Order: sequence, then structure tokens, then C-alpha cells
Amino acid sequence: MEKSPKDGPVLREDLPPLELEKMLKEKGYGSEDIASWLKKDILFVSSRKTGSPAIEAITPETLTIKKYLSQEKNSLKIDFAFDKAGYRYLELLSAEIYVGIIVFLTITAWDLAKGFISSWLYEQYKGMQKDSKDLNVKLEVEIRDEKKGRIYHIKYAGPADKVAEIIKERELK
Repeated sequence: MEKSPKDGPVLREDLPPLELEKMLKEKGYGSEDIASWLKKDILFVSSRKTGSPAIEAITPETLTIKKYLSQEKNSLKIDFAFDKAGYRYLELLSAEIYVGIIVFLTITAWDLAKGFISSWLYEQYKGMQKDSKDLNVKLEVEIRDEKKGRIYHIKYAGPADKVAEIIKERELK
């Protein structure tokens, strides 16, 4: 039985790789779109659907992380892997950051982005602490190491201060 974030942080590193191409095909995207996305360094993939018919939804935190990573002087190619015209903005009214799925298609992208993401999450945590609130994070990351031919798939749910430490210290074997 998997613990809930209230029981303490849940870190899963033993997950099978995402079947990204299959997932995108099942969402109805064509081969051309998928091929274009797979040439990027970082993809933000919506894992939430809302409404009827189902429309992909992203959170403000996802938009913020993408915006700041795009502004860095690191020349990373970053995109959303969904129809930009057909998504909803989903604001959670809770002390929780839901980032969704971030796929790092190169190990270099992970190395450049992990410091920013962990720092940003820690700053959010410190801001919430001022209000005497705990901040939980739900984050799913897949890192593709093209040199080693490995894929790392990590899920985390728990306190923001812990995820920042985990991301910053994550050594891929």
C-alpha cells in the first residue's frame, strides 16, 4: 500500500518508463506533432483532464516553471506536449503545487533545470511557511539519459522542502 503525502513524503524511483509516444498518440496527437516534441530538451505533459469533452489542464505552477526555464540563458528547447489552443488553466485552491509530468529528453536539460526547479519549490515553501501553512508538492519527472541509454522515471508527493532537497541531490546511476 502506497503512503499518502500526509504520512510523509512518497518517493517512487522504481517506476517503468513512461510510454510517451504511446501516451501522446492515445491523446489523439499526430506523428508530426509527436516527432516535433521529441526534438525538444524539455516537455511539459498534461496529466489532468477536465470537463466534458475532456480538455487537458495545466496549473499556474507549471506555467511559471516553464516561463522561468525559458528565460534562462541556457538555450534549452522547451514546449508543452499538448494543444495550446485546447487546454484549460486549472487553479487548485489548496496549499499544494501540482506540476504534472516533466520529461527531460536530455540529461543536459535535467542538469541545467534541476537547480532552478528545486530553488523555486523551496522559495514557494518558505513563502507558505510565513503564513503557517505546509506546502505539498506532486511532481512526476522522467529523465532520458541518451548517453547511457537509460530512462529514469520518478514520482514525488510530499512536503516542498523535501522535494527541493531530493531534486538538488538526485544523482542518476
